[in-house]
Amino acid sequence: MNDLLHDRVVLITGASSGIGAAAARVFSQEGATVVLAARREDRLASLVAELKDKGARASYVVCDVTVAEDAARAVDFTVDTYGRLDSAFNNAGLGGDRTPSTSWVTTSTTRSWTPTCAASGTASATR
Repeated sequence: MNDLLHDRVVLITGASSGIGAAAARVFSQEGATVVLAARREDRLASLVAELKDKGARASYVVCDVTVAEDAARAVDFTVDTYGRLDSAFNNAGLGGDRTPSTSWVTTSTTRSWTPTCAASGTASATR
């Protein structure tokens, strides 16, 4: 790779699997420091260990982006740990073969979840 992202700090949501994990691998290969955020700590820890074994700067924070406080904590962790946040790859959401059901939809004053996209989570993480 070309160190395209050398000295950049990138927060990646939904980083415990799929596209988020793949993005973490590519971004770190391109020289970025990556902060991985997702709900599954075991997968985050494993991926961070993999990236560090390859010489990357990586860390993780357990985060549910549908909870505004979690998203803010992920950003705060990134800035507190690395001094800044240059970019966010807001990838968290649901994937796979899933049949929509009313149990997937939660509404409250601070969040809402749909089967196809954690729209409010992405907005919270971006704020």
